[in-house]
Amino acid sequence: MADASPLRAQLLRLRREIERERAVLDPLAAEIVKNAKILTTPTSGRAVRAVVAVDLHRWYGAVESILERIDKAFGLRPSGADWHSELLAGAFLDVPGVRPAVLDAALAGPMRELLRFRHFFRHAYAVELDDARLRANAERLAECSADVGAGLAVFEKLLEQMADRILA
Repeated sequence: MADASPLRAQLLRLRREIERERAVLDPLAAEIVKNAKILTTPTSGRAVRAVVAVDLHRWYGAVESILERIDKAFGLRPSGADWHSELLAGAFLDVPGVRPAVLDAALAGPMRELLRFRHFFRHAYAVELDDARLRANAERLAECSADVGAGLAVFEKLLEQMADRILA
């Protein structure tokens, strides 16, 4: 193992980091969907709204963390006031000679809405959480979660292939 190039090691490490973070996404998405169903009952209460909101935030944060790692590894880190939006937008772009798109462009709309919710949640200190809005975001997440995980799994395989070419 000592003969591995630094670039190969970096690619393989990134692959494992994505794999580790991705393992959290599906169980968390299932928990969000389960808890969001409770929001349809009249007695759901503030605690359930808070749990759903926090978990939506956590799920998006885990995806964003993966995208940050990928951009950092490929020297593509966005900066500035809109870096969260730029990071997400960059995930749908194929960057020729650098890396393929990380996520399918069909996910751009739902993921932008989840980013908006994340931003709202982080900055809405005095606002009550709305059941309908939480359910809508939970449904959005349920619709795109599997595709996000599949896209990240494909990207992991591409990283492995890139690392194997370095070894060859």
